[in-house]
This record gives sequence, structure tokens and C-alpha cells, in this order.
Amino acid sequence: MSSCRWSDPEAPTALLQLLLEDLRQGAPEANNSNDNNNSNNNNNNHKGSDLRPVLWPSLWQHVASFLRYPAPMSMVYVLGGRQPKPGIRGAGEEHLATAEVFDWWHCRWVPLPPMSTARVGAAAALLGNLVVVAGGYNGSMFLPLSSVEAFDPATRSWHSLPSLPTRRYGLALTTFDGCLYAMGGDDGVGVTAANEVYNSSTGSWSAVAPLPLHLAGGKADAYGRYIYYAGGCDENDRLSDAVFVYDPALDLWIADNDRSNEPRLKLSAGRTSFAMSLLNNNNNSNNCNNNSNNNSSSGASSATSRQKLGASLVVIGGVSTSEPSPQTELLLLDEKEFCEKEPHAPAMPQHRSGCRSTVLWPLPRRPYLPWTQDETGGGPDRKVSEETEEGGAACPFVLVLGGETLHPDAPPTEGCSPLVLDMSRLTWESLEELPTKTDRVDFKHFLKAVRGMRTSRIAFAMTVAPGWPAASSELERA
Repeated sequence: MSSCRWSDPEAPTALLQLLLEDLRQGAPEANNSNDNNNSNNNNNNHKGSDLRPVLWPSLWQHVASFLRYPAPMSMVYVLGGRQPKPGIRGAGEEHLATAEVFDWWHCRWVPLPPMSTARVGAAAALLGNLVVVAGGYNGSMFLPLSSVEAFDPATRSWHSLPSLPTRRYGLALTTFDGCLYAMGGDDGVGVTAANEVYNSSTGSWSAVAPLPLHLAGGKADAYGRYIYYAGGCDENDRLSDAVFVYDPALDLWIADNDRSNEPRLKLSAGRTSFAMSLLNNNNNSNNCNNNSNNNSSSGASSATSRQKLGASLVVIGGVSTSEPSPQTELLLLDEKEFCEKEPHAPAMPQHRSGCRSTVLWPLPRRPYLPWTQDETGGGPDRKVSEETEEGGAACPFVLVLGGETLHPDAPPTEGCSPLVLDMSRLTWESLEELPTKTDRVDFKHFLKAVRGMRTSRIAFAMTVAPGWPAASSELERA
């Protein structure tokens, strides 16, 4: 992806025309720029047009820098899913091929070109600079899709990738060492344990060690040397509370007794159709240094305890064996090194399933402004380091989008507005509660913007990937 981009495609042409106009009128000489007397004479002799003065040639470089984005920004992409038709529960639903991205620069959702087909229960992941979407179903769960397609944010276009060897929906998709891993799912006949890897260098899929159990609806994420697969539902509709650990280098699933240096990982209860995201604090050693503003002792304690965490999987919502609703869980991946006791997070204010989540890293000094990707692919890490050296602090939050309520008397998507789990305080924030919290103005503005997602979605795919802000022509069409 190019290292910079003009904010408007016509900007370079306009700048060139203005520069040529100045040169024709006789722009001031650069070697007189430090001579006040000569500078004053030049200003008198070269007034430019009636609308503007003539500028020093070197100044145009500075003007140009304000009209270019220096690097791609991390954008939130949502793709496909299903949308209940208006009315009561059970009135039918629409399967979606649409996609949209939350443009941080313009602070709004922008539509993207649609996928080649509607996809419900698909999964998405970032591979290089491509947003890859795999599997799902369109029309019938008994005929799931094997097709895979990739969106290129640089060209804002889709193209096909080789199909999955095992067609399925309810799969988990994650990236490890430049390869895509597709785990579990339902192939239309039954739940599968298939684990398949896509090698971008060869452009082909291959089968690797299958899941220890046949599971669908679980989630997977990569951290360190391993890929972690959590939850899911088996072929007998039993919900799994297991967290399986896969070693791609050895192509094997590691049994608990083989992980002598790591504690057993397990959900508090079996669950499926939940949201899970990786919170990696290891790259942000100065983050969230007690950013509770001393509002309460519990807030300070939460910030301090979270600061000790290394990496954790944040598990939210879903269908669970627990009653009345599953709690929010933090599965510590570095428990022995960072914390002796697993911290607890409150349950969601509104229980929902089919939602998706991601971890975002704003800065208190400039909350919710876009960050740029660094050359190592570390997202906000480099900017975080620069800011923390100047006294700022990076405080992550978990953004939850979409889903459906599980209350039998409520319309499925009613009230499913965006939620934020503030990791500095381990508290949930929503638009319904924020008006009473005067110190949460930053979350209020952000949630209002994110609430503008153009389509209500359930069982959709979501990922964070680098992208460019939309051009003015795209915003006009939106």
C-alpha cells in the first residue's frame, strides 16, 4: 500500500496550477527568504492575483503536506451478516452482501462495494493489506459457501481467492505468520473439525491438524507462538467451554499437560455465537497508567490491575449454558508472568448474541482520532510510544457492534446500539448511560458516530485493517 495519498484526487493538479501561476507572475527568489528588506520588496513587487498573494516556491511543499495522508489508518470493516425484516421476531430476514467501513478521518460509516455474494456466518481477517472474507451461507444453511474473496483498501475493489477445501459457516479465521487459518464450522451436513491453512506465497489451501473436537461458532486468535480457539457448539448441540491451543510450527494441538509453562485456559461456561478479541498490552508498556482520574478507588484499582496484564482474550456475549447471561471474561495468556488472579469484567448491559468486537487504542490527549500504521504492522504501537514519552497514556477499549437481543418479547435488533468496554476502568459505556456521566464526553461522541452504521447486522464478519479515508466523491455518493 502506498506510503501517502492525496486527500482529494484533484489536489495535486490544483496545486500545480497555482504554483505555475506564481512562477509566471514572478515568484520571490528563495535565496532572499532570509533577507527582510529583499523580502518586503518582493512582496511589494509580486502581489499575485486579487484573491491571494504570491507564495515562496518552498512554501508549496508545506501546503502540499497538509493535503496528503502520510500513511493508511486503521479502519473498522463490517461485512455481510443477516438483518431481520421490520416487525416482530420470526418475520423473516435478509441476507447481506453489503460492506461498510468506519472512516476515522471523517468519523462516519462509508459504504464499500458489495461482496460477490451475501454471507451469513462468514469470518474475516487481515492478510497483508487485504481484508479476506471466507465461507458463510446465502439462502440455506444446508448449502454453505466455500468461496473466499479479498477486499483491497488501496483500490477499493474485491477479487477472488482460492476456495476453502471445506465449505462451511460458523468458522473461525485468523492470521499467523502470513498465513490464514480456517478452523471449525458447519459444512451443511454436520459440524466439522476441519483446520485448513492458506499460504499466500503459493496461493493454495492445505489441510493441517484438525480441531480436537468438531465445533462451530467458536472464535480464534493468534498470539505469540500459538493460535487459541475458544468455545463453540459440537455436533450434539453441546456448548464447549474449552480453549484449545494450536502450534502452527509443529502442526499439533497442545494438551494441557504439555503446556508446563502455561496455565490451563477455560471459559467459565460453554458458549457460542459470541464476540472475542485479543487485547495485547505487551507492545504498550506505558499504557493506561491509572487513567481513572481518581474518580473512585475501584477505578484506580481496575486500571492498575489491567496495567499488569500482558495479553488476554476478551470474550463477550453469545449463547451460553450460564444463567441469566454469560459474563464478560478475560482469558489471560501470560497469567503467570503478569497477574496471579484473573480480573473480572462486568456482564454486558444488554445480553446479545451474533455481535462482534475489536480492541481499539485511542489516546487521552487526542481521543478517537485516527492512528497510522507503522512499518512493522504494529498499528498504533509506534504512535503510542511517542505519545507516552510526552506524558500521554494509551488506554484501550473494546468496541462491540451489532448482534441480536435474546429477550423473547423484544425485536431482535432493538436497542443493539454500540457498546464500549473501557479497559482502564473495566466498565461498560453506552449511549443510554453516558448522559449521566459528565466525564465520559469522549465516549459519547464516539458512540454517536459509530451508531450510524448503515445496516443492522447479526452474524456478520468484522476486522480492523489499514485503509485510506474516503474521497469527497465517495462521501457525496454515500
